[in-house]
Amino acid sequence: MGEPFIGEIRMFSTPVHMLEKIGGWKDIWLPCDGQSYPTNRYPALYAVIGQIYGRPNAYSFNVPDLRMCAPMGASLSIGNLGSKEGSNSVTLAESQLPIHTHSIQYLINANSSSYTGTPGSDVMLTRLNAPPLTYSGNMLLAPAFITGGEGLENYMDSRTITSYGQDQANIAGHENRQPFLVLTFAIAHDGEFPQN
Repeated sequence: MGEPFIGEIRMFSTPVHMLEKIGGWKDIWLPCDGQSYPTNRYPALYAVIGQIYGRPNAYSFNVPDLRMCAPMGASLSIGNLGSKEGSNSVTLAESQLPIHTHSIQYLINANSSSYTGTPGSDVMLTRLNAPPLTYSGNMLLAPAFITGGEGLENYMDSRTITSYGQDQANIAGHENRQPFLVLTFAIAHDGEFPQN
């Protein structure tokens, strides 16, 4: 494998708990899991990476946390070395939704529970005043598509306009990650000290 540079990060195809059973592995490597370590125990690694990945107090420092992260080359347009950017999921605002359409469903006749998406003179959006009317509280039940009644506000039945994607009440962040392969990242705390 060759002696690593202190601060070098390598990928392993084996879980940390198995790597730690390999003789000498822990003498060189620490998992990249964001953990804090004492500066006096790993002075060479601290001299190389310093506080770039966090420092909870004056006597310890953090190693990089590459769990659930994809490494990216440092760049002014992306962020400073050690910064965490991006998001695993994104919830779109209404202004970000693409232009789209919804279809309207019409009752075929007042006494029917059948409906159609085609408008015409023999179809309706409502069956108000058309028996039989069945209410649950203030809501007129199926097969009405626009509900309400005398003295009641009119509520549009959820079947009147077809939904587009998820219902507004159930919108959650959508997956925002590229395809990935999960590996173990580890950073060398011992080895060759990098020269300036």
